[in-house]
This record gives sequence, C-alpha cells and structure tokens, in this order.
Amino acid sequence: MNYRNVYMDHFNESVETIDSKSFDEFIIYLEQTKLKLINSHINDINEKKVIWVQEKHVPTCDSCYNEFSFTKRKHHCRECGNVFCNKCTRYKKPIPNLGYVKPVRHCSDCYYESEPG
Repeated sequence: MNYRNVYMDHFNESVETIDSKSFDEFIIYLEQTKLKLINSHINDINEKKVIWVQEKHVPTCDSCYNEFSFTKRKHHCRECGNVFCNKCTRYKKPIPNLGYVKPVRHCSDCYYESEPG
C-alpha cells in the first residue's frame, strides 16, 4: 500500500470541502489521518517480521554448506532469516515492507524469488 498516495488523496478531497470556519477541525482531522496511516504502516511491518534462525544451531552455510569458522562468518538473510556465509549473502536490496529502506543482505533464493518478471 502506498501510504503517501492515500494520505494525499484524502488531503485533496478535504481541501475541496474546507471553509474558513472549519480550518482548525480540518488540521486536526489531517493529523489524525496521518497518525492512523503511520500506525497502520507500523502494524504491517510488525506482522511481517522475519524470525531469524539462531546462529548457534547452524554449523554450515545453508547454501554452499561450507563450515563456519573464525574467518568464515555467519550472516542472516534479512528476508528469510536463515544463516549463510558472506559469499552467499552478497545480494543486496531494500525490503520496504519489513522496514528496510536501504539495501540489506539477501540469500540468492530470496533475491531472485522477489525479482520482478
């Protein structure tokens, strides 16, 4: 859902009906609408959170099956929550519906699965 567009549509509809007597009510209504949209977005993110696999239970990369060591570190895919080595989580892109607006680690399966087309 594009919350900005919903808010702007609501704003534009409200502007068309405003008169000088109800300006304060209009501002209050817009603030309440903004808060509802923000809370809805936060709830969407909380519902979609990924549960990460505990690292202590994973001795090998879930993709290449190489053993982890002091030099081969463990990394989580931010989309599925599984544990991989650095090489197998080199793919990066944002996940806005989970709250990641900057590019974050993905395993190859998640990266290509969510690619359009």
